[in-house]
Amino acid sequence: MKSQLQTQQDKSCLKASKLAVFYEDIVGFDDYIEVRIMKVKEKYMFSEYAANWSELVGIMKKYSKPEFNIYFGINTRKIKGKKDKDIEYRQLFYFDIEHKGKKPALSDVYYNIQLKHTIDYIKTNMLNMYDMQSCALVISGRGYHLYYKIKPILETPENKRKFKEWYKNIQKIMEKNRPHQDIKFSDSVFNIGRIASAPGTKNTKYKEAPVRKIIFIAPEAINDNKQILDYEIKIIRPAQTSKSLKCKKYTEDTIIKSPEFLLLTEYPVPEGNRHSTLILALKLLMRNNGLTNTNEIEHALDQAGMPGEKFDINELPEDYTYSKGILINWCINNYEWCDKVGYKIPYDISDSSFGKTIKNKKGQPDKEILEWELNTYSDIREFIKDYNTNTVKVDENKFTYYTYDLLRLLDKLVTDKKLLIFLKNNKIIERIMYTKNEKPDRNNGKDSTTD
Repeated sequence: MKSQLQTQQDKSCLKASKLAVFYEDIVGFDDYIEVRIMKVKEKYMFSEYAANWSELVGIMKKYSKPEFNIYFGINTRKIKGKKDKDIEYRQLFYFDIEHKGKKPALSDVYYNIQLKHTIDYIKTNMLNMYDMQSCALVISGRGYHLYYKIKPILETPENKRKFKEWYKNIQKIMEKNRPHQDIKFSDSVFNIGRIASAPGTKNTKYKEAPVRKIIFIAPEAINDNKQILDYEIKIIRPAQTSKSLKCKKYTEDTIIKSPEFLLLTEYPVPEGNRHSTLILALKLLMRNNGLTNTNEIEHALDQAGMPGEKFDINELPEDYTYSKGILINWCINNYEWCDKVGYKIPYDISDSSFGKTIKNKKGQPDKEILEWELNTYSDIREFIKDYNTNTVKVDENKFTYYTYDLLRLLDKLVTDKKLLIFLKNNKIIERIMYTKNEKPDRNNGKDSTTD
């Protein structure tokens, strides 16, 4: 009896906690919260679903182990699914505030001060410029997630585009005067199915396994959505691509020779839903080429071990566009699998893109740079773009990057050596250096675009 009473008291304390308020009152269970679990070593993700607080606590306890990292879908699902189409309304978004390069632990006092300055900067600007108040601040691991709740917005193609452009615009405005250049809060993830570090769990990505604590919570802070719904969206124009990445034309006979189709049907694609990105790329490629032999492709996928894949290209959102980068990024995210099966990225780049040449910078890089720690592809990409932008020289029609033996520098900074070898072997390093948004303004030699 005493044991039962103690259990009831424990549950009562949990119910009254910030965590319960966050998940019940801010996120809500309408009808399910998706809990996405990553098996850290295998880098494989799968999902479970909670219809109430008790089920959520059970899932978190089940996977609160060093081999798992736990995330959650910030907008609730109408069914047990993790696709955008499974979500009816958007009501939450957040700013992901962290260091651009090496991410110190939050025990680093100066780093924490920088983060808090940036949090205050965002909160002040969001309140003064957009009359929006934050509903929660959560430790994500070695950074913070600053949440905002809005009155629910029905997810239609038009509303999706409005939110995306509105959110991109406010990020762009606030980025200009951010208090610390090393601290970022802008990103390119706008989809309604976005996931985030799950409050109440540990971020096992880092050796100190920081607890994802809720710093403050304000469930009453629900902001009006009118400025989003009234936002004037821009006319979508065909994306400009470099010559090396132009889309090849396919027919109903030759589509089966496309890298996307061949990767899906001739290689043992990893189990789970990781192949869905490749299927999306193939659908977009077929739509771009005006192909209609979807039944044939659906049958081929079924024979390749992916039964039940409905290959309907008419359901694709209008603003989705095909890019070879979809397959390239998939390979980078699954580089260990690619290396295991011997798959090499099939798309080449031109070494003469934009007339750039690569040279070595004499001398040694700054000591501060040598202290950076590049843990992921995203870290590597940002480092190369920032480092080369800062050392670019413009000489008439040529853009020359004076890089201190970049590959040797990456050897020192990248922690995942297998990832670095994969990037080198597939010429991804060169691809980043030739990225179009790094092209400087010919008038002043500075980067002319903002990420």
